[in-house]
Amino acid sequence: MDQKLTYYRFILLGFVLGFTSATVLTLINTAITVEPKELENRFEVVDKYGNCNVVKWNGGSYAEYKFFLDCPSQRHSVIQK
Repeated sequence: MDQKLTYYRFILLGFVLGFTSATVLTLINTAITVEPKELENRFEVVDKYGNCNVVKWNGGSYAEYKFFLDCPSQRHSVIQK
């Protein structure tokens, strides 16, 4: 009876170690083969307001757009502060 129990323990241990090793190798292989997606141009100048550009920004795959002003004259004063 004791030999049979030891036999089943070794089979269970082999199964657990084999499954864990296969899972880790699969995760490593997937992480290595995934190539970074090219960055899409999500910014588009759509209009002018004074000396500023009105920029349309799409942050994701949804049809949601945000608009902001890009003013070169203000950009330098913000950076210097």
